[in-house]
Amino acid sequence: MQKSHKTDIIAPVKRRFLATILFEVAIILFSFDPACAEGPMKITTGAYIMNLHSLEIKDNTFKVTLWLWFWHDSKDFSPAETLDVTNAVDFKFSHAGTYEGNSEHPLWSGMKVIATIKKGYDLAMFPFDRQVLDINFEDSSDISLVKFEPDKKNSRFDPDIVINGWKPTGFEVISGEKVYNTTFGDPSLSGKSTYSRFTVRMILQRMGLKIFISIISVAIIAYLLSFLSVVVPPREISPKFTLAMCSVAGVVATKYSIDTRVPSATDLTLVDKVLIIVFLLILLNVFINVIITILVFNDKKAQAFKVNRIFSYIAPLLFIITLAAFFIFSGIVF
Repeated sequence: MQKSHKTDIIAPVKRRFLATILFEVAIILFSFDPACAEGPMKITTGAYIMNLHSLEIKDNTFKVTLWLWFWHDSKDFSPAETLDVTNAVDFKFSHAGTYEGNSEHPLWSGMKVIATIKKGYDLAMFPFDRQVLDINFEDSSDISLVKFEPDKKNSRFDPDIVINGWKPTGFEVISGEKVYNTTFGDPSLSGKSTYSRFTVRMILQRMGLKIFISIISVAIIAYLLSFLSVVVPPREISPKFTLAMCSVAGVVATKYSIDTRVPSATDLTLVDKVLIIVFLLILLNVFINVIITILVFNDKKAQAFKVNRIFSYIAPLLFIITLAAFFIFSGIVF
């Protein structure tokens, strides 16, 4: 009788435990999302740059017109409604549409993009600077739902693009991830959010030899004036310092000319460094003139002529060697 009593107690407990397990399994099955199991929707994305212009160095912007296309298999994906150009000041989409594809790519979406892109230009090597221009695209859905893959085979830029003063040297389309330290208010996320990013990248090289020659020629002429001040005989004190002051004014004028071409920057440009070298060499010539003048006033004319003659040979050699070394170590190729 005792054994039967224990069985009567245990049986209902087992039934309740089994019912609980079945209930939880049912919840899991009904809440299961096949799309989540398959991972994010992979979208093959390509681009064709039709026009690139208005590189505004002072405003840190440039303008671009391009076509984007997307291969996917979801009728719910509408890039014209969900896509964002994350580094654009202003942009608009047009001619958007979705069309039937093939067995490999069931659907094909495309649209035209016109955008003004924010770009921080690196002018350290001006006027031989190289600029990397990126156009970044992200979907409003995070990386758990949408992931971009680049169509490298078909993406390129129009060979007829002409950008005054610049030469295209590279192009690529790449994909990656962008992590934001915010959930943008999404209650399903915590702390941060990650989005798939598609980047169209154009690389330009400034054709700066003409600019460099036009700017630096004034500095070289200024240095030649300072050199002439050394060559002038020691007794001609007034012409010596007149030429020296004119050379200093020439360097200042050249620097002003550069500032009108390039926006103010925290770092020195290549031309700024060249001007500093030229200016220091000019100051060296002025310093030698001061020494010669002191010797003349102290009635040491023989020593003054000797210093004048020696430095008239040293000055041009020092100028050539200093600038040559600078360009070699800077890696400049004309």
